[in-house]
Amino acid sequence: MPVQRVGLFVFTGTGNTALVASHLAQAFRARGLSVDVIHITDVLRGSRDLSVDVYDLVGIGHPIYGFDAPRNVYAFARRLPAVHGKRTFLFKSGADFISLNHTASPRLVRRLRRKGYAVFYDRIFAMPCNWWLRYPDVLSRALCQVLPGKAAHMVDEVLSGKNRRLPANLLWDLAVESLHFWEEWGARLFGRLLYASEDCVGCGHCVDTCPTGNIHQEGERIVFGWDCLWCMRCLYSCPEQALHPRLFRFSTIQDGYNLDEIASVELDGHKGVQGRESEIYRGYYAHFQKYVERIEV
Repeated sequence: MPVQRVGLFVFTGTGNTALVASHLAQAFRARGLSVDVIHITDVLRGSRDLSVDVYDLVGIGHPIYGFDAPRNVYAFARRLPAVHGKRTFLFKSGADFISLNHTASPRLVRRLRRKGYAVFYDRIFAMPCNWWLRYPDVLSRALCQVLPGKAAHMVDEVLSGKNRRLPANLLWDLAVESLHFWEEWGARLFGRLLYASEDCVGCGHCVDTCPTGNIHQEGERIVFGWDCLWCMRCLYSCPEQALHPRLFRFSTIQDGYNLDEIASVELDGHKGVQGRESEIYRGYYAHFQKYVERIEV
């Protein structure tokens, strides 16, 4: 049956996965298809209906947290209605495309297949790092520059029915289940111990944008609960930069993370650029050259 309508269900923390979804949607529409981009957070909050019957193709996108999918994506998977052979593809954003991140797929794929979703395509998009390590500006910009072409390449493969799966390592997959358990509780503790400094003006932005409803306002106080995902959205998007961690401070980028600024930075002659183009692919960053130069990677 020809594909006419595509549903992209997306969770994004600081915008990386949303940008990937935006380019995928543009590529689908450029090929004459109807596309809806539905935020998983809205589905879980009940402000958006969860209907997959109207779509010929279903896509699910998320960032990689602790070598796995965030727990709210699993909550979304539990809410999905049972279907029979619904063609489904996955896409995810990560700070790297290395094989260790392939474990972000097996558990989610198994749960989807048990509900009748025929997952036939799975792909990682490398994006600027928003956790712990700030990539050189030149590399971050390069990752954003190649994104539209890679998204279009993915859409062509999906529409052609190409099977693409991330190779799994059973032993590492089992190890990650334990690692992800501790990462999840580390995230809860990280969020519980966040605090608002005296710079906080009580605007409520963090309350409104937290994807799990973990932040509340009691009078003039900002209160944090135990349901944090460690997505960093509140920290990086606070207009006053008033939110700070008490624990795991190493996990935050000191200068913050603004994807719009990263994607639009002018590299030639820009005084703020970290690293020159000729020096990108050295040391740890050497393996990114293959990703940037080869559209199929």
